[in-house]
Amino acid sequence: MQALLQHVLPASVGEWLTPPAGFDSLAKVQQVRVDGRSAWHLRYEREDGLNTGLGGEHFSLLIAEEGGLLGATHFAQDLISAALPDEREAYRHAVAYLDEHAPDLIDGLSLQWIKPHGEMFLVDDGHGGKSARTLTGMKVKCRNSKDGRYFWVIVGAQGQVLTFERDVVWDFLRAQRQTEKWLHDSWVAERLTA
Repeated sequence: MQALLQHVLPASVGEWLTPPAGFDSLAKVQQVRVDGRSAWHLRYEREDGLNTGLGGEHFSLLIAEEGGLLGATHFAQDLISAALPDEREAYRHAVAYLDEHAPDLIDGLSLQWIKPHGEMFLVDDGHGGKSARTLTGMKVKCRNSKDGRYFWVIVGAQGQVLTFERDVVWDFLRAQRQTEKWLHDSWVAERLTA
């Protein structure tokens, strides 16, 4: 599957196609629309088969058809930690990530706020059921002063980037996000049942 991806996706995305250790199982590759543009959504799950499917542990990417990284998220039990970075440290890690993966955002970076942000996911409870876990990081939310779109980096313990999203359009009239949420399992699940 990896070899096929190298031929289908733009060459410039190769650096993002290596998932974190333990998440080598490519569960889904689909072409999607993001604010009217074509993009690729890739979802990697645990290679040991635990906590798979929507709501479970995963490493996901959202890649613009022309090759830019639109987003990435990593939900894993081993990233849960009570020791979050402070605001200064979170900002430093966020800017370092942007410098490496989205340097075009640096010049227009207008910091909105930095605060804890948690997302839930499900893990096997060992008794045939599921239990919820919350992955919390420091969300460094920014606005691109060049185009008015939002972007953020969520930084967890030891500077680990948990989530990155860019080019998010806000619908002020409806007071909600306009941009599709392909990296959010709850949003994807709603679309499957609709």
